[in-house]
Amino acid sequence: MAVRSCLRVTLLAACLAAGFSVASLPTRAGENLARPAGQSSRPYVLFGKDDIPRLREKVQSGVAATWWATVRERAERALSKVVEKTSERDLRYDVLDLAFAYLITDDDRYGLKAREILLNIDRSVQWRPGPGDFPWRWPQLTMQTALAYDWIAGAGLLNEEEDRRARALIAQAAKIIYDGLRGPEDQKANPYWNLVNFRLRNDAGLGVTALALGDFDDPELGSAEEWAAYAQADLFGESGWVVDHYLSQMVTADGVYKEGSSYAQDSFRMLIPYLYAMKRVRGVDYFRYPQVRNLFGWLVKTMLPDGSQPSVDTGWAPAAYSSGMHHWVASQYPEEAPAYMWAWQKEGRPVPAGDQVLAIIFYEPAMEASAAPPRWEPTQFFEEGGYAVLRSGWNDDATMMLLLAEHVPDRSSHEQPDQTSFLLFSRGAYLAIDPGDGRDYPDRRHYWIRSPYAHNLVIVDGQSSPEVAWSYSEVKDPAYFDLTLAARGADIARVRMHYDKVDVDIRRTVLFARREYFIVVDDLHSDGEHRYDWQIHLGRADRGKLDMRPDGATWTIPNDRGRNVSLDIWFAAPSVQLTSATGPTNYVPRETFDHVYLKATSNGQDARYVTFLYPRYESDPPPQLERLPASGGEAFALFDGERLDVLLLRSADTGDPATNSAAASAQSQGRARLVRAVVAGEEIEADAELLYVSRDHGVTRVIAGIAVGNVRMGKDTLISTGAPVTAVWETGR
Repeated sequence: MAVRSCLRVTLLAACLAAGFSVASLPTRAGENLARPAGQSSRPYVLFGKDDIPRLREKVQSGVAATWWATVRERAERALSKVVEKTSERDLRYDVLDLAFAYLITDDDRYGLKAREILLNIDRSVQWRPGPGDFPWRWPQLTMQTALAYDWIAGAGLLNEEEDRRARALIAQAAKIIYDGLRGPEDQKANPYWNLVNFRLRNDAGLGVTALALGDFDDPELGSAEEWAAYAQADLFGESGWVVDHYLSQMVTADGVYKEGSSYAQDSFRMLIPYLYAMKRVRGVDYFRYPQVRNLFGWLVKTMLPDGSQPSVDTGWAPAAYSSGMHHWVASQYPEEAPAYMWAWQKEGRPVPAGDQVLAIIFYEPAMEASAAPPRWEPTQFFEEGGYAVLRSGWNDDATMMLLLAEHVPDRSSHEQPDQTSFLLFSRGAYLAIDPGDGRDYPDRRHYWIRSPYAHNLVIVDGQSSPEVAWSYSEVKDPAYFDLTLAARGADIARVRMHYDKVDVDIRRTVLFARREYFIVVDDLHSDGEHRYDWQIHLGRADRGKLDMRPDGATWTIPNDRGRNVSLDIWFAAPSVQLTSATGPTNYVPRETFDHVYLKATSNGQDARYVTFLYPRYESDPPPQLERLPASGGEAFALFDGERLDVLLLRSADTGDPATNSAAASAQSQGRARLVRAVVAGEEIEADAELLYVSRDHGVTRVIAGIAVGNVRMGKDTLISTGAPVTAVWETGR
């Protein structure tokens, strides 16, 4: 009873802190958790008897009818299986389909077969695979068996003795989960049981099963009350295990799932049923929990313009492997529901593999008509999770960059050393890629994909840096955003990191000019000489072409509509040695191919890379880039028809680029450090660390800058500030 008392205290604190109802929690050590009204009348875990007619109506048309056809087909196949000759694994999948099919059709064949499995699962061919599959799949199989029991018992197909037997068999399965969760982190028989997505799945499976078992209590097997309390405390409070608040170990407060979008789906396809069950049975609404609520928004806000997920860490591109759950939760978020349904439709209305029954239960057909592109700003920053999404809009042809600045501890081996890296998507084409997960390669190419060499960042001295720690508490080479700014005329994001192994500071600044193209400025600082390799990974070698130039290259590849899209890459500074190569790629399950990547090498103590990344259709003329004579720094002009963009950068050789301390000191003492250049016959002068000016037909439209004091162009003073500011000014509209 001491365990239950401890769980009660920590859960109470967690719920009060989050503003949740705690009326359903035990009030004294040993007191039973509150039972829902009408628990004696099953089903009750995910829906009640009164909801069955609506489920039957739901499967008559639309996408739910397609899901139902799949469920019924599987149920039909299950009818002929002999329990004693069939794997327990298969039967625990079948029993969910059979029980649901019985509720929908009233066909006794389905109900009686489900009953047979529930009462004889211990006589099936027992399933105990290797350490990877069992602790991952077992909680799902147990949860499905418990839900099937809830439905079959509610249909009155079990007498009292059969009900006791069915619950005891389910409790045996639940005890395996409970014992595994409470064991040491390093379990040699099942080394992944207690880690990352495995743990979330086991908590959710145990929680749903315990709620379905209700007041089950056996001196040898255990108590459903205790199991339910443990799962709740482990996810949202303190269970007494190695770390507390396990959901917060895996999801940052702003919603970033640390293992990538595919494992967000993997975990939440179990957690969502648990959240619904907790709300229905216990009256605790964890859909309001910040990590939960924000995660669903994160999946939409980081979605690529074609509806796929970014291939960061383990993020398989097809939505069926990385998302496909927004229709499950849209009803819980009325304000976000139009955007969630829009995103799900854009993905192609996928369902996580095999989860058609749950999809039918949670799907609300009436919400389809409300689908609309998000109303929130297309550019989004997740500063705790380390994601900056620079996006032009929500249309299919939108341009998007995802810039990474991860810095929170992550125990998962799916975390990759990609701090400061980016990916780029435009006009329906994945132009600068993250090569993916890599597991479909049987050799060392798998490890290359998961190394810094496979990411769009700067490698120092050819060493494997940055690094990751795979720890609950330690972080190696953490990266942080120290500047984020969103505006229609230009978005700015700046990330800082220290390469610990080689003692080099990097500051990467990205400016999304006119929300059309990107300027990437990398300032590297060290006390010693180094070799710097600036990398960009492009697309499929067998579909694209790379045209090299002395100052860069143009990469061209067809998009999914068959139209060629180009990415112009200019290395405006420094003088670099360009080389290209091919590397392995695996961001689509069971699909591997070689991609092209480009490397720009320079040597020195400090280095500044200024790189222009300009996406366009191949049929559109490329802009012209010119380096301008300048004093006090560097200047560049980009000519694009009647538009002229100018970039001024103050010299970075007077202080650590990670802090720009010398520049800050000079400005604080009133000593302007001017950058001057001449463009199109006019002098431009700026007291700024970085200045971007965009003109259209001779009219200044956008001014954006970092630490801007005064700006003059020709005889016109464009900006005059009393103190340095970082801002975007939009004029002439």
